[in-house]
Amino acid sequence: GLELERSQQLEQGLQLAQRALKAENIPNGTWSYLPIPFNSQNSQIIRYDLVDELCDWLVNKDCSGVVVPSPAEIDDLAELERYEIVERVVKRLKGKVSVASYSNFGDTLEKQVASVKKIWSLGVDVALISTKQLQLSTIDQSGFRDNLTKFLELIPEEITLGLVESQETLSIIDASVTLWITSLNRFLYYVDNSRSLQLLKTKFDAIGFNPGVKYFIGNTVMLLEGLAWGAAGYCGNGSCFFPNLYSWLCKHFAKEAEKALLVHRFLSISQPVVDRYFPLNVFVYLRLHIGFENLEEGSRSQKSSEFLEEDRLRLHHLKTCADFAWDNLKEGTSKKKDKSTLL
Repeated sequence: GLELERSQQLEQGLQLAQRALKAENIPNGTWSYLPIPFNSQNSQIIRYDLVDELCDWLVNKDCSGVVVPSPAEIDDLAELERYEIVERVVKRLKGKVSVASYSNFGDTLEKQVASVKKIWSLGVDVALISTKQLQLSTIDQSGFRDNLTKFLELIPEEITLGLVESQETLSIIDASVTLWITSLNRFLYYVDNSRSLQLLKTKFDAIGFNPGVKYFIGNTVMLLEGLAWGAAGYCGNGSCFFPNLYSWLCKHFAKEAEKALLVHRFLSISQPVVDRYFPLNVFVYLRLHIGFENLEEGSRSQKSSEFLEEDRLRLHHLKTCADFAWDNLKEGTSKKKDKSTLL
């Protein structure tokens, strides 16, 4: 009995070590969504040339990884389009940064499993599972747990999985559910979208130290505390606007605490503007950048005509402030600056 127990403990230890090594292949930092550039005159046309340009831009802005598509655009794409975009992004970013993709599409678990296998075959580093898709018709914790258990039984172990808390399921994902999910030893990547610092802290306390899971924050307001409690980085809408600021924050939050606090406050108060008309507003914002003047404002679910002049002005002001913050951060690497000049 004792020998069997020791053997089991050794096996568990080896499995944990293997998972930790595998998790190390998932880089910390900012994972940015890749907004899908549709033709502004005919939204059925995807501008694949601009997909390439956006990929290059995110790499130059120090992103650790790219997620495609954004949650807001999942339902805008046909099945074949999803595969084509993922394949294009993987090819463009190979050897540069990691790529993750939402992968569980379909109105049955079997269809979602087939979709995950297809996305994985295209070469992504992480196949992301949306809790919204997984929920199907269930609305309680018990039904969600049952669906996830059945789902994982059909997914090969060699597929690297990530799980993203969808806004629609936040009411059923408390600390006990998060602990259960991370204890399944199937997810190496996790995105938390908690709207309460108390809940987020409870989750971190429940999970404890788990080197087999990279835990990312999706809600900007919670990011600084999340990083201090052990989060690996950020994955959310704001990364489409100023990935360089998020990347700086993830890298320097501890060593440059005063500046990090100001950067985080700026990112937090910017969030309502970022979320308004997302993802169409991303293209309006990026057109203010040198090199993106000809970027089209195309979307399948939103109309550019609904974008008010005041919304465009807000984005213009937002870019001015973001540029000012970044310029001060860059200067701060060469000389000490007073914190009142940062933002």
